[in-house]
Amino acid sequence: VGGNASGSQVDQSLERKMSAIVIDTINFEDETLEDVVSYLTIKSKQLDPLGGGINFVLKLDPSDLVALNARVNLTLRNIPVGEVLNQITNDTGTKYKLDTYAVQIVSRATANNQLVTKTFRVPPDFLSTASIGDEGDEGADPFSVDGNNQGGLSLKRLGAKEFLMKQGITFPEGASAIFVPGSSSLVARNTISNMELIETFIDNSFNDIPKQVEVHVTMVDISEKELNELGFDWLLGQFNVPGSQRIFAGGGTEGNAATTGSESSSFSEYSFIPPWTDVPLGDNPITSGLRTGGQWREGDTLNNILLGGGSDVRAAPPTLKSPAIFGVGGAFSDPQFQTVIRGLAQAKGADMITRPSIVTRSGQRASVNITRDFPYPTEYDPPEIPQDGGAFGGFGVGGDGAPPSFPVTPAHPTSFEVRNVGTQLEVEPIVGADNYTIELNLAPEFNQFEGFINYGTPILTTGTNLLGEFESIPLSDNRILQPVFRTLRENTSVVVWDGATVVFGGLIEDRAATVEDKVPFLGDLPFVGRLFKSKGKDRLKRAVLFFVKANIIDPSGKRINSN
Repeated sequence: VGGNASGSQVDQSLERKMSAIVIDTINFEDETLEDVVSYLTIKSKQLDPLGGGINFVLKLDPSDLVALNARVNLTLRNIPVGEVLNQITNDTGTKYKLDTYAVQIVSRATANNQLVTKTFRVPPDFLSTASIGDEGDEGADPFSVDGNNQGGLSLKRLGAKEFLMKQGITFPEGASAIFVPGSSSLVARNTISNMELIETFIDNSFNDIPKQVEVHVTMVDISEKELNELGFDWLLGQFNVPGSQRIFAGGGTEGNAATTGSESSSFSEYSFIPPWTDVPLGDNPITSGLRTGGQWREGDTLNNILLGGGSDVRAAPPTLKSPAIFGVGGAFSDPQFQTVIRGLAQAKGADMITRPSIVTRSGQRASVNITRDFPYPTEYDPPEIPQDGGAFGGFGVGGDGAPPSFPVTPAHPTSFEVRNVGTQLEVEPIVGADNYTIELNLAPEFNQFEGFINYGTPILTTGTNLLGEFESIPLSDNRILQPVFRTLRENTSVVVWDGATVVFGGLIEDRAATVEDKVPFLGDLPFVGRLFKSKGKDRLKRAVLFFVKANIIDPSGKRINSN
């Protein structure tokens, strides 16, 4: 670059114009600087949509014979005006500076002597490493006993200007440097060449600061469940076949799932029940073979045996039907009939977010735990059952047929372990040599308690009921419980920019169960066939995403790279 010699008050509109105005063809052959400047002024006005253009002013030092006699030979295509100006100033040994309303092309010596002001962000301990100087008469004796030691050694901490001068940076007349501790900034006024030295020194001082990395990890666990079902149950009573007095027809049977006459069938499953009986109106089923409710929603095998937990436990027993939402019955028709509509439309969404964060030095592994201690049994003593006495005679005592009474000690836990349930994060950041890139070694882990599995069996004895019949009577549930945990774990290494956010994870589970049952022949009829079908869909989706953001900070907690 030819060197921008502007001060602190630069018109931003000129900079934008120099980047926005693009000249399609540049072809200078042995042209003077004056002719080139005139051409750029006219061309910029023609290409500026607002018509204002850019004013280029040539102000060369009369003693700068090299620049005054310089010739420009340049051929370029499709290039912004600012880049054209950079090429010209480089070739002619000049520099340019931006004023409020014009771009001045000046001699390099003039630009180098001009003072500019700039504010730099510096480390908080920028001056803490500065040595403490001495002043006064070096020949004076500080240990004099006569009291004439006023000219002896006195201490003085170096200021920003003195500190930079000790680093070899010159300060001509009118130049200055002030350190502002509150904002960790350095306000310097100096020539452009010295400003470049100051900027290089400050960049090197940042490399000496111990780097720390602030890591934020957001874990999002999203789950969705949808359940939709619609079906029909038909009951059809007996009737004479039309045209015959000896042939009768009616609905079928329940088959292996027969519940006719039971309390659940008569009172819970159907709408119309005559007051003189507990048999539903119509009695004989047509659609008993169609699955509904828990009969087809079996879920995950492991979740089905969990006790008191689990993210996908089916609360409904397999024999429980879906609820009826509407019913129609014919009590005085021939034949009697009844139909109920069974339907469900359920949806559930659960979002869980955890946001652990940690600060650690570059290259040092750190961890953060947001967990609960979950003690659980690992060893059980076997149950104890008395072997003496007539406890196992098997006959009830007294008139109620109660089992014999004797103490039974079920299996009980004797040893426990502790599991951390919650979110754990291990991270090892390594800051690159450029102070902008970060290599992150991440190991996030999420542990969730799902429930218990019972490995025990009940302890039974034999007794008699009031009718004198033998029956098994439980003495103890004898539960031997073991927990089940769900673990989500990632172990990855990525490279990110300072302040950037990286996302990893995705869909971890997508399970769907679909049922479409129908009554043979009746379910195939057009239009009315839907009344003899049962359809349902149960779907579970789960996704886990990790959002990781890393910032490079200094010991004071401020970001090293503010942009």
